[in-house]
Amino acid sequence: MNSDATHRRAPSPRYDLFLSLSGDDRHAAGRLYTALCDAGLRVFLDERDIRDFHSINSEIQLALVNSTALLAYYSASYATRPACQLELTAAFLTGLRDGDPTRRILVVNPEPGTDHLLPTELADAKFPTFTAARGPAALVRAIVARVAELDGTFGELSFAERPPWYGARSPGMPPGFIGRYREQWELHSALVDCDHPMTREPTSGAQVVLAGLSGSGRTSLVAAYAWQFGAAHPGGVHWLSLAGVEGDARQVLARYSEEVRHLAEQLRLPVAGLDRGRLFEAVGDHLAARACPSLWVVDDVPPGLDADTIRKLFAPVGHMARTVLVTRRAEHSADFSTVALGSMSAVDAGAVLSTWRKVPDGAPEVARAHARLVDRIGGHPRTLVLAGLRLRTIDYASLLDQVGADPTFADHLVGDAVDGLDRVQALILRIAEKLASGPVPAELLCRAVQILHPVEDGHPAGPELCADAFVELEARLLAVQTRAGEWQFPRVGVLAYSHRGPEPEGVHRLLAARTLELLHGGVLDTTARRHLIGHAEALLSDGEAEALDDTIRTGLLLAAAAHHETRGEPLLAAPHREALVRQDPGNASHLLAAARNRHLAGEPEAALGHLDRLLAAGLETETGSALLLRAEVRETLGRLDAAEEDWASLLSDAPVPSQVRLARVRSLSARDDNVRARALVNELLATQHHDGGLASDDLQAVRVELARCQRRAHDQRGARATARSVVEYYAGTGLPEHRTAVEAREVLADSLLALELWDLKPDEGDWVEGEVLLRGTWRGFVDSHGPLNPLTLRIAVQHGYALVCLGRAEQARMELTRTDADVAGRLGDTHPLRLRSRFLLGQASAQLEDWLNACDLFAFVTTWQRATLGPEHVHTLISQVEYAVALQMTSREEEAAPLFDEVMRTSRRVLGWNNDVFGKALAGRLLRYVPGRAWRLITRKP
Repeated sequence: MNSDATHRRAPSPRYDLFLSLSGDDRHAAGRLYTALCDAGLRVFLDERDIRDFHSINSEIQLALVNSTALLAYYSASYATRPACQLELTAAFLTGLRDGDPTRRILVVNPEPGTDHLLPTELADAKFPTFTAARGPAALVRAIVARVAELDGTFGELSFAERPPWYGARSPGMPPGFIGRYREQWELHSALVDCDHPMTREPTSGAQVVLAGLSGSGRTSLVAAYAWQFGAAHPGGVHWLSLAGVEGDARQVLARYSEEVRHLAEQLRLPVAGLDRGRLFEAVGDHLAARACPSLWVVDDVPPGLDADTIRKLFAPVGHMARTVLVTRRAEHSADFSTVALGSMSAVDAGAVLSTWRKVPDGAPEVARAHARLVDRIGGHPRTLVLAGLRLRTIDYASLLDQVGADPTFADHLVGDAVDGLDRVQALILRIAEKLASGPVPAELLCRAVQILHPVEDGHPAGPELCADAFVELEARLLAVQTRAGEWQFPRVGVLAYSHRGPEPEGVHRLLAARTLELLHGGVLDTTARRHLIGHAEALLSDGEAEALDDTIRTGLLLAAAAHHETRGEPLLAAPHREALVRQDPGNASHLLAAARNRHLAGEPEAALGHLDRLLAAGLETETGSALLLRAEVRETLGRLDAAEEDWASLLSDAPVPSQVRLARVRSLSARDDNVRARALVNELLATQHHDGGLASDDLQAVRVELARCQRRAHDQRGARATARSVVEYYAGTGLPEHRTAVEAREVLADSLLALELWDLKPDEGDWVEGEVLLRGTWRGFVDSHGPLNPLTLRIAVQHGYALVCLGRAEQARMELTRTDADVAGRLGDTHPLRLRSRFLLGQASAQLEDWLNACDLFAFVTTWQRATLGPEHVHTLISQVEYAVALQMTSREEEAAPLFDEVMRTSRRVLGWNNDVFGKALAGRLLRYVPGRAWRLITRKP
């Protein structure tokens, strides 16, 4: 293998670990980096260790050359990032050269499953994959122990190493090629399986048939693989094409001989006048003489060839040349290793469409139309290109309407594949059309087929007939078995068949009834249940759903709502609960559940409407729960006096239930009554310790409130540890977007942004991590909840706080001005969140030395906080001292002095003297006559 000699000679630090990560994971992986460094490991991290004025690629390559191992922080986004895959591929192929491709690769998997891990060796139980859920200390110990078992470094490797290319294709990545890393790894694994008979179970030699529908990107995928995995084939890439041959085996082999002869001439072999046998012998000898693996690609292989003819297309040499045959049909899969090229992933398909029309940041409606279009047309590359061409002149929403109105949109792409299907095969595609695009249980499909079409050619349409149909659909690339008992159908094929003949009568009702049976009575793992819920929701969204029997429709709605509620997804549960209320308006349980989901989804007005109806009806069975929820909703809307009336009723009965006490903690936290909130938190935790009285989700909610109490008590380290433990708990259970996990991330970010008491040297890295955490959460909520949802607005205001902390005053003022107007329009001029946004606008103005504007903002906030929270509330005191500082900076010392004095007296009485508020007021009083520079020292950070 060729390598750059400078990599062997250049002075460079030697690293124990090269940390490879996606940009999306920088804050989480950054914490792991710090912990590993604290444990004594030398870790390379690109943003810290690349030297100024040096090439990024060469610096990264040099670091990997001199590292003992690569540690991949392998999140779901890691698998889609070209830079990450480049680093992983280089490490993998270097290990392959040394006989063990995974010896120097370690993986931290922060996701609940392993489906995203590529190549498959990384998901193998024998491979040392560390999960983030095992806890940071245990994770670091495990990694340190693994590194201690290794010696040496990767040594010679090159990101730019490419083998020579010969034959019918020019070297290089296909123009516009995006992603498809999973398929490239799958192809590579299939090609090299025979090299590892002790650890794998090869089904053939180093020959693979890669099959895909017309327009599925077969040729482009193989070309991308040959280019990006070039180091695996130093003997060269040899590309032959049988394009245009549509005849019998004799014609195919004659054309193949011509292609081999042209290739031999390009290799400058003396083959003039040689017959076919001696020609192949000469080429085979040449490949064998290279003494290193080569890649032999035969493109455009026509379907319908027998197994013996296919074997004659293999490279004319042993395992030193690995053969890929590219064709339209997955035939003879029992004889040859076959890779069926299905649809592109949703991530890759979305990226393709985005190259034609970018989805702008902060445009949730566009993002939703983009995602729905991807789901509608599927991941067929040619379909995506056709859609992209239309996107040059119309937007996503318009194209989505066009596709919905044109059932023949994909027919001309895969018409040959859907022609000639028998009745069972066709029926399966029509059934798939009614369901979601995810994997479908074979049991559901077979049961529907048996009822809709009980007899085929005089035989009962039992499981065997369905199994044969699945095999044929798979051969036509119209179905893919995702795991045992589940099949997925590329949307392009389903769409192509959807307009061919009438829909079978009763299929919608039948599928709904059978789906409900499986949800209630089937033995389902978590993944299968999630897929089945997706199909239930597709059936409920169908225009025929209103015609379903009430029992079936109610059962599906309850199952879907409960599924999302268990996963902490109230925004997804709410529509199902609303449908149940419309179906049975007088049902108290439905009203209460709908109100709870609307409240948790950030829609308090809708929640209050349901609760008022429920309480007015006097339904005693739900009165206590409704009263409790109404108190929380009223507080969200800033109606604190009305909420206190509800609390008085709730707390009058003894003993007070744990659920009521937990809700009261949230209420006290929202009012910054830290003493009473902490006392209730301690009571709840003691209850859990003694009798386990809290459910796991409730316990995590209590821990979030504990972190808030620690945060307000200036125990930022304790708050961070508590909040992180909640985040890690939900990451470990596979629910990272659970509403309690989102709250914990907010508290974590807030504690990262806060200063420790009297801290004169804060860690700005914490502020950066907090800003990144909030920015990601905010953008996610804009997409999922909408920009004007109260939850989205709350996080937007917190993100503004992060920008103020980082001193990005211009950006903070720009974003907060927009958010402030949205909060006022959505929640009112004097809502607590509005006061918070105007307070932060005042701080941003102060950083920009726009003291007149800062004065006006702090005056507004202080006035309304005194009226609503009272003059002794900590928020009032903080705003008042900031107002006094602004007055001082505008030469209004006589107005500032009494404000400083009042804050000092009140804060000492209410909070004690050892706090930030008293300290800043004292500094203001002492420095009353000191202008400019000294004042800026106490006003730089909030």
